[in-house]
Amino acid sequence: MRTTVDLDPSVLERAKRLALSEGKTLGAVLNEALAAYLGKRKQVAKDPPFDLLVCGSSRGHSPSAEELLAVEEDDELEALRIPGARRRAAP
Repeated sequence: MRTTVDLDPSVLERAKRLALSEGKTLGAVLNEALAAYLGKRKQVAKDPPFDLLVCGSSRGHSPSAEELLAVEEDDELEALRIPGARRRAAP
C-alpha cells in the first residue's frame, strides 16, 4: 500500500543508509521500524497490574521521614565500613 508521510530529513537519511547497508528497500526498513515500535507500545499497554505487598497491619506504626533518613544513613555508614563513624545528631 502506498502512502505519503513527512519525515525528518535526518531520520530519512539514516533510514536510507540502513536500507543500503542491509540490502533492503527503504520501504522495508520503514515497515520493520514501525512494526517494532507499534509492537513495543502494545506490549507495554498489556503489562498486567501488580499487587503491592505490605507487611504489618494498617493500624501499625508508620515511620516518620526522620526515622527513614536515620535508617538510610545507618545503612550507608555500615556499607562504607568506616571505623568509628557515627550518625550525626538531628538538628
